[in-house]
Amino acid sequence: MNKIKKEYTMENLIQNLKELVNKLEITITNLERENEVPIELTEEIIEEPIQRPPTKKALLVGINKYQIPGNDLNGCVNDVENMYNLLRNTYNFYGDNIRVLTDERATKANILERLDWLIKDSVPGDHLLFQFSGHGSQIRDRNGDELSDGLDEILCPHDMNWDDPLSDDVLKPYFQKVNSEAKLVFFCDSWHSGTIMDLTERRNLNSRQLDKHENSRFLTPPFDIKSRSIKRKNIKRRQIGVKKGITYTNEQNHILLAGCQENQYSSDAKIDGQWQGAFTYSLIKTLTNMYNRKWINIAKFVHRTLKSNGFEQVPQILVTKNNAHVRIFDLDN
Repeated sequence: MNKIKKEYTMENLIQNLKELVNKLEITITNLERENEVPIELTEEIIEEPIQRPPTKKALLVGINKYQIPGNDLNGCVNDVENMYNLLRNTYNFYGDNIRVLTDERATKANILERLDWLIKDSVPGDHLLFQFSGHGSQIRDRNGDELSDGLDEILCPHDMNWDDPLSDDVLKPYFQKVNSEAKLVFFCDSWHSGTIMDLTERRNLNSRQLDKHENSRFLTPPFDIKSRSIKRKNIKRRQIGVKKGITYTNEQNHILLAGCQENQYSSDAKIDGQWQGAFTYSLIKTLTNMYNRKWINIAKFVHRTLKSNGFEQVPQILVTKNNAHVRIFDLDN
């Protein structure tokens, strides 16, 4: 038998190698499929943060002791303590939602820090209260926004600095940060409190003299500060929307209850054997007796209580027309 000799050319060798490589690739692919772990495709769900329900918060500030000698008051800390008890016992504020600053702790920096706590992260429906009992005053307007009289109203903290005051211009940006659907309530028992929220202007009324059981909550500026505004004293003030102590405003949902009109004093007086603000005393009495009533009724009844106790100061309320008919500290409104 003749043996057939098979010749291997370079071309045949290359072809055989290609076939071998293909067989290896197929084998590897099959092994990978056998050991493959199934991958589940899931859709990523991004959840929006849940908004907390409305709540009630309060910052209460009362200052009897001042760094400036001879200007201490008597009833401001009692105002804060009495307001705290009212909020807790009558209006169901949680203790954790109330901050208090009195005397040496009521510095400008601390007041602004706590005010930021009060309004920070506010949500629609919140009721936020800022109470201030202490001295008030006036200084020359520094940014040209007080066109009627050229004066800025100021609150006087414990560490009062005439060159760095707690003015309405300082407070206004804080008030403007409040959620537009939340309600900020400001109880201000100090002199010149009628315009401290810087929302509108007020009419003038003459006030009586103090008797021996009263102090004025007005801090007289030093002469160098006072002299800067002497030339502006005769500027006539406009009268806007003042009727029976109520002024309607189109500003945010802010409600200001002030102890007096802008040229009156708020009295620091001894009432029922205790030093306290005449306005705050009358306000707390009214809020206690008028639980679940509307803001529009408050100024009138506070004025009656003041008058029945011999005080001529006329309390003021600045409120939007919608909020005028809202029940006091009622989260359902």
